[in-house]
Amino acid sequence: MGHRANYVLIEHSEPQIYHHRGGATAIPEVLLSGFARTRRYVRDLTPCTELLSDVWAEGGLLLDADQHRLLFWGGEGIQYEPYLRRAFLPVLRYLWPQWTVEWAVHGVADLADHLHIDRATVLTRETFEEGFRPNPVLSDEELSRYEGEGNVTIITIKRGDGRVLDYRSSLLPGTMLSVGPPLLDFLLSKGHPIVLPHERGIRDDAAGGAFFDLTAHEVWVWNPAVLDPRYIEALKQSWTGWRVNGHVDGLVHQVALSGRDASSIMVPADEAAADLVKELTKFATLSNVIVPVMTNDVPEGADPIEIASGFVATRAEMNSVEEFQQLLHRLFRSALEQRS
Repeated sequence: MGHRANYVLIEHSEPQIYHHRGGATAIPEVLLSGFARTRRYVRDLTPCTELLSDVWAEGGLLLDADQHRLLFWGGEGIQYEPYLRRAFLPVLRYLWPQWTVEWAVHGVADLADHLHIDRATVLTRETFEEGFRPNPVLSDEELSRYEGEGNVTIITIKRGDGRVLDYRSSLLPGTMLSVGPPLLDFLLSKGHPIVLPHERGIRDDAAGGAFFDLTAHEVWVWNPAVLDPRYIEALKQSWTGWRVNGHVDGLVHQVALSGRDASSIMVPADEAAADLVKELTKFATLSNVIVPVMTNDVPEGADPIEIASGFVATRAEMNSVEEFQQLLHRLFRSALEQRS
């Protein structure tokens, strides 16, 4: 696939679309350089006339300079690890002051919405959620066969009396949730509640989950990266009378939705920041790259552009990966101090 990505720049109400082969994995590093450098980076790409569809686009970013809005998804680990995004988004919001910085929950569909383009032109994959089948008939025996195995799908149910119960299955979320209300009947009568795993414990096998509020008749479904809006619409057909919502913030948000404190299953903020630094420097070439640097570290004649208080974006020669990592750690500490 080549990690293709859509890059969109809007200025003076005029949108310009660019395609970038290999650009999906580069998005987090590009955005660390702030708006001015990112704008320059995007304008150097070859313009085109339409968005890549979900068949081809593995990432994308939209810079609306008129509304000061940044919308993106992509990267390697950041795309599939909600805990890394929890650490990354505050840093971007620090480096993009006065901008709205958002993860594109619905991927290319969110870019199409912002450009007033029909979603149907960019949502062209035949399968919008692995395992989903309209109105499947799964017996209790079939559901029991996979219940309690692995952490592929984690379901949380908040009962009318306020009690919260958690379940897991090795069935894919799309398969389980397409069953509709009989799934709840099975879990509440024959399911075996579990103690929730730690966030780190589900990194390699969790495909998603759902939180059900029986009193509000509301369900929140999630997967780790992006949600195809067609999946949400299809679930509304399977869950008639229920409000179906979606998010990509992982198990931690599912626990928070149930009204519980999720800190016991969360990757601590300092560990998440350390993992994020490793992720951002995993493929660093360190050769004349654009990076955010502390103001007093700017080399002479480096063409700096201020991006946040105490930081500028500049081309900088990094002597080692360790030096680059130390710089990012200082940046993340500054972002956290700004939040507090």
